[in-house]
Amino acid sequence: MTTTDTENEYVNPYSRAQEERALEIAGYTIVPDSLICPRIVAGLECQRRDCMCKSGHAVYDHARMWRDKEGNYVLTSEPYSVRGREIAAFSADVQALGLEVALFGQSFWNPGNTLLIRVTKAEEADSRRLCTIPTERGTLCLNDVLSDAEGTIAICGHHAAAVVELVNGRPQG
Repeated sequence: MTTTDTENEYVNPYSRAQEERALEIAGYTIVPDSLICPRIVAGLECQRRDCMCKSGHAVYDHARMWRDKEGNYVLTSEPYSVRGREIAAFSADVQALGLEVALFGQSFWNPGNTLLIRVTKAEEADSRRLCTIPTERGTLCLNDVLSDAEGTIAICGHHAAAVVELVNGRPQG
């Protein structure tokens, strides 16, 4: 058990490490005691009991509210296990608010064991996209995609080569 120097209050060491990685990697600072709600990211009020943040989406695991370098709200969630259809349902809900969902393999909470799901206002999101093709182990690939044109599947070079091989019926060289 870790305690702060000034108080005799429990501080989760994973939370402290998460905050340090978020600051170092993305420049995010934690918003203590904030409601964790996509509506806040969109500049709206949480609807409390009837709000989308109370919908039970499986993506809300190790969820936190942050401020980016410009002071904008950012919601992150870092689940150990989440299905593609759960991410898709969550994405549809938050996109209806003018928000964007991005997936990253580099998690703040438990790097290498959790997926980072980030919610930002669409105009504030960066352009990095990750391959969401399932791997042989059943996890998402999460390599950088080759292109992300509207109406296309986000796919990395490794999986693009495999698709071409499958379509053509021969290895690509």
